[in-house]
Formats: sequence, C-alpha cells, structure tokens
Amino acid sequence: MFSINIGNINNYDDPILKLYTNPKTKNEVLDFFSAITNSERVARAILDNAVAHNMRPSLAFAVAYVESRYNPRARSTNRTGTLNSGLFQLNSSVYGKISEKSIYDPYQNARLGIGHLQEYINLNGDEFSALAAYNAGITRISEKGIPGVTFRYISEVSIMEHKIMNFFIASIALSESMKL
Repeated sequence: MFSINIGNINNYDDPILKLYTNPKTKNEVLDFFSAITNSERVARAILDNAVAHNMRPSLAFAVAYVESRYNPRARSTNRTGTLNSGLFQLNSSVYGKISEKSIYDPYQNARLGIGHLQEYINLNGDEFSALAAYNAGITRISEKGIPGVTFRYISEVSIMEHKIMNFFIASIALSESMKL
C-alpha cells in the first residue's frame, strides 16, 4: 500500500484549529461551521472532537459531509447488511453495543468517529490508508486491497476538505476586509 498525506497543512499550522482554540475568535469559527452544517450543535461536536483528537477540523468536517451530509440521524445499510449510523456513519459491527440515543447524539458520534479515524491515522501513519480503512474496514483492506469505491470515497473527502479550507480562508479574508 502506498502512502500519501492528503492535507497540505499540518495540524500545527491549521488556521481553523488556531482560531477555534483562541477565545477571541472561537465564536467566529463556530458561526462559520454552524452555517455550513445548519446546526451549531453539529458544528461544535465536530470542532471540539477534532481539537480533542488533534485532527484538522477541515478533515473531520469533510468526512462527516461525505458520510452523512452533516445529518446526525443518517442511516444506511452497507453491502454486508450492517447498519451505519449518525454523522460519521458508525458501523454496527464495530459500535453495535452503543445505545441508539448515543449513536445519534452528534457529540458522541463525532467523538467516536473522529477518534476511530485518528486511530487509523496513528496506526497507518498516513491519511490515505486511514481513510481507506475507515471506509472499507481494516480487515478488508488488509486481505483484499482497496476497492475502487473506496478510492472514490477518498477522492471525495479530499476534494471536500480543500473546498472547506478554501471557503474558510476566503471567509476570513472577507471578514477582515469588512473591518477596514
């Protein structure tokens, strides 16, 4: 399996992390992502858990968008018949013992989904492999390689992350120009 870092901004230089962890600008970041997700609760859940897991918020928001379009009540059944639930489409084969209330709670779902993805990043050492494992499952990737649909998933996450980051930076620039 080859390795690639999808993002070009490391966590230390991430403008979203910097501004969200600054008490003076935290609310502006929250407002931006609340508008994108149509929910302050969803935005706060993803932002807080991205910070807690040292993940770029743009990556966390991109995954949540691709998985559920930011719908905390999203449900889907995958090809093996297991159920995927919530913002990060947590799979019942992995999270089957979690209560329905918890699985559909944006904060709990984001905590588990972002934590799970970060574990894969730590395990594999790169985001490409981590996203492949998150989407298709580590066993499937290890035994059969990365399926074509997973390559499309990774591409969609990558494109969405770049769109989010570009929109965020443009929003900051516009906000700053309005202050002049």
